[in-house]
Amino acid sequence: DLVTLLGEQTLLAMDLRAPQSGLPLFGMRSVTDAAAAEDVVQKILSMLEFDFGVDIAALPIHWTAAGDSLYVTGDPSYTDALQRGGGVTDPAFATALPDLDTAQVALWVDADALFAQLYIEEGDPTKEVISHIAGVGVTAGYEDSGNATFRLRIVAD
Repeated sequence: DLVTLLGEQTLLAMDLRAPQSGLPLFGMRSVTDAAAAEDVVQKILSMLEFDFGVDIAALPIHWTAAGDSLYVTGDPSYTDALQRGGGVTDPAFATALPDLDTAQVALWVDADALFAQLYIEEGDPTKEVISHIAGVGVTAGYEDSGNATFRLRIVAD
């Protein structure tokens, strides 16, 4: 079931700018057999409800099957944003993830956006240090030789 749900390619996204619910926006897009993956989502929700007593109607879970993709998000507007696609406009993104096209796993943390959400008192030396971090990129994968690769890049601005 997990292979069906995650498919050939999976994107996980999170936006800390909270909508009216107060929760960060989160979502997943998987390139897969969307109808079969939708069945897996319903199976998981049924298990949560009947085996664990979770009120699934109260969970902020929305899913949409579209073409070869399944979108699972916490807010329908974020589903729309993931379907529209787009890219990260922060120039630090490309610097932090130079091998994105060949990586099997990638993670981008927009440090400027993240730190803007944190309360750090004026005069705290931590604030001075983190104010210069634009982002963090992590990539991992395998080379043709079979060697594993792992890269962590911290980009300053």
